[in-house]
Amino acid sequence: RERRRSEGEGREGSAVDPADAIPNKDGVLRWRVGGEQVKTAMFVQKDENGKGGYFTAMLVPPETLKNLPRRPVEMVFVVDTSGSMNGRPEEQAKAAVDVALQKMEPRDTFKVVKFASGAEQIWPKPVDVTPETVAQARQYVASLSGNGGTEMLQGINAAMAFPHDENRTRIVA
Repeated sequence: RERRRSEGEGREGSAVDPADAIPNKDGVLRWRVGGEQVKTAMFVQKDENGKGGYFTAMLVPPETLKNLPRRPVEMVFVVDTSGSMNGRPEEQAKAAVDVALQKMEPRDTFKVVKFASGAEQIWPKPVDVTPETVAQARQYVASLSGNGGTEMLQGINAAMAFPHDENRTRIVA
């Protein structure tokens, strides 16, 4: 059991109820996050001998993410087109890439890699998100069909074998 008390100015206190003399239960602390921005805090404690210590860093998310801008991404779609993907798995993979392509933002870049017995890609490096490039990629993905073996390493190598844009977060899916 827990006792709560208000400490004013938006602060709350909490203490274990004295009736719970044996601390043999897990405690769960829940709180609502307020504010529009990420809040940070750091606590540092030195050891008594002064030769070491520890710290705790906290990042508290805002109440809603709508005010936080998303960092641009470098999206790499890797699609398995091996024979084992025929049918429903192929349809689902293509549908997932199609939805993701339509949700990309103009600040993003992307490329599509397909693999089976080998790897192919529509562009050698990520391209800017434009109506034209998205339309080309959607058409390319729609035309993919399963055949050949599953040599995943070739697809992974093609997905990673180009310089990373440090201004974007690379996501390989």
